[in-house]
Amino acid sequence: LRQKPTGGAGKQRDFGSILKISKTQLKTAAFHEQCVTRTVELLTEHFAQWATHIGFPELAHPTLLELRRFVKASPVEKFRRQVKQLGEALQANSDFIMAQRQGVQFSPKDLDAVAAFRGQDRLRAGSPLLKF
Repeated sequence: LRQKPTGGAGKQRDFGSILKISKTQLKTAAFHEQCVTRTVELLTEHFAQWATHIGFPELAHPTLLELRRFVKASPVEKFRRQVKQLGEALQANSDFIMAQRQGVQFSPKDLDAVAAFRGQDRLRAGSPLLKF
């Protein structure tokens, strides 16, 4: 995905049932687009589950680094835009959780307080990632 697709337009494939794909199909624009789109969707779903957790910034940091690396390396503008939007949403949510964490008076070892922090309605209403 670090090079522009060279195999022509191609057609969409169902990733749910594919076990093997030919090398020529790997190089098609449709396959590249489907890979990036599906990856962004899955990452969004995964991080949405953790969007209100007190440890979200630490969970999202390694992924943010890789997303930024992909944005710099990708020659396809559409892919850069999709991945950059996800990265911005993750960063905004990390900043939001960090701001909410500043006001807590408990230790991460206090699991009941951590669970109560995650269950707050104001976190769900204000989370930038859940809005994304």
